Amino acid sequence: MPALLFLAATREFTGFHGISALLLAAGIISLGAWLLAFGFRWLQTRPDLPDAGPEISEIPANPESPGVVNFLVNNWRATPSGISATIVDLAARRILGLDLVGIDGTVVRLRDRPAKGALTGYEQQVYDLVAGRATGGSAPIEAIRLDENAAERWIKKFERAVIDEARDKGLARRRWERIDYLIVGIGLVFVLGFFALAFGAAHVGASDPGSSNSSNISAWDWLMGAGFAWFAAMGVITRSQAVTDTPKGKEVCARWMGMRDYFRHSQAFDGQPPASVAIWDRLLAYGVAVGAARDAAEGLPVIAEDPHTAWTRTGGAWRELRIEYPERFGWGQWPVKVFFEGIVRTLFWGGIAYVLLPVVAVIGWGVLQDGIDGTTFEQRQITIIVAVFAVAATVMGIYLSARAFGGLVRLVRGARDLGHRKTVEGDVVKVHRGRFAVDDGKSPAVKAFFLPAQPRVTRGQRVRAVVSPHLGHLFSLSVLSEAPADPSVGAVSKPNAAPLNVSLEALAAATGLSLKPMAREDSDNPGLPVEQFEDGNGNHITITRMPPAMARRPLLV
Repeated sequence: MPALLFLAATREFTGFHGISALLLAAGIISLGAWLLAFGFRWLQTRPDLPDAGPEISEIPANPESPGVVNFLVNNWRATPSGISATIVDLAARRILGLDLVGIDGTVVRLRDRPAKGALTGYEQQVYDLVAGRATGGSAPIEAIRLDENAAERWIKKFERAVIDEARDKGLARRRWERIDYLIVGIGLVFVLGFFALAFGAAHVGASDPGSSNSSNISAWDWLMGAGFAWFAAMGVITRSQAVTDTPKGKEVCARWMGMRDYFRHSQAFDGQPPASVAIWDRLLAYGVAVGAARDAAEGLPVIAEDPHTAWTRTGGAWRELRIEYPERFGWGQWPVKVFFEGIVRTLFWGGIAYVLLPVVAVIGWGVLQDGIDGTTFEQRQITIIVAVFAVAATVMGIYLSARAFGGLVRLVRGARDLGHRKTVEGDVVKVHRGRFAVDDGKSPAVKAFFLPAQPRVTRGQRVRAVVSPHLGHLFSLSVLSEAPADPSVGAVSKPNAAPLNVSLEALAAATGLSLKPMAREDSDNPGLPVEQFEDGNGNHITITRMPPAMARRPLLV
């Protein structure tokens, strides 16, 4: 390390041998073991979605809130659909009202003021947002939408409150538990302790006793420095707010994933706007939360379009897809270019870090040592000067090492993609800032590719992309089919699109009236297929078809 080399240039240091060599070897071995243990624990504590449980169509007893359910089924990550689901849930609980205006417009109304403490923190946050924007007691959903500047802070507050509730219920936990902190902390004690003792035993940084120079770094100074480094490292680790799953959380998540599968297979919520909560009650809120009620979720755009999520119907039913935008280590670039860049970067930055910097540090330390020898600095001043020089050299060494490591990663990734290609076929679900994402229907998350010069890519197209497996470099793109006229609708039927085919004979027998079909118009019942009839004498009748899942539920409770 650079700091070690320039400190080793002091007059007293004669190299590592004997006990100091053993301590240094122990430090290196313990550092390797600690890094392996840390990496293993990091991978082991990543949240992992369970297999879906049996399909269910009824809300279980004492259910979690839709916001928490959204967090669980998205692999312990909250999505914007959790906000929409919370609005629908508040409407189902008669705290808010959702009215359909026109074909697909939604108006949010304030209804019953919630009692103090009746709402969770994030539910109260949503209610306060609506109450603050709904002048006169109601407002179109567009008036409630957050602007880009306020949205990020508002969403983070919402997500933190959801995570806190999930942790309180035992459904999530911090990624690092007390035992992890204990193991990591004790391991660092040994790593830093061995290095400190090795430097002290080898007299690294100590002065010649016969010299007039009063600067001297003793073994106790090294141990004290190791103590400061330990506190700094533990401070960084303990600040991590990442969460992961728990056994109870995975059990609950599997149950809600079973409901998600039921909704997707039955397509019960296709074409259902937010106002259909008047029919579906809380079921619609959970449909939005688990990613099975796309129309209801997109009908409540509280925030601008989220670049990291997209609704897709590739593979059958609607589902919410997570989109990632890699940038580092040559993503999207030609593998040959990345490979040779990796070689150049590794040699260039590695040479500066491990050849040039140590030489400069040794020369600089010699100049500084001569300057100190010719002054009357106090011991405390000398210690500060030496510490500043050591920190500067170490920070520079870490930075240059990181750049060299980045070059090595490029080299490896480029080498792995040389001569290898894969084909991705699916629907374009997102076009954002020079990137586009393709859903092949096989994964809950995809990585966005860089847009080509030609052909023009638009959302809703079905494309075939030939890319490199690890770098995502786009070799070719073929448009298999263009986007529908209205990509936001896709294959979903509009309400009232299909007639009920009611038998006029059966209708006459049931009513005693000679009825004929009326001209079809939009129904007041949002999202339900409707037929209207009249007999020419002012008698009208409207017939609608109730969804199968609702037919089993009582209309009055």
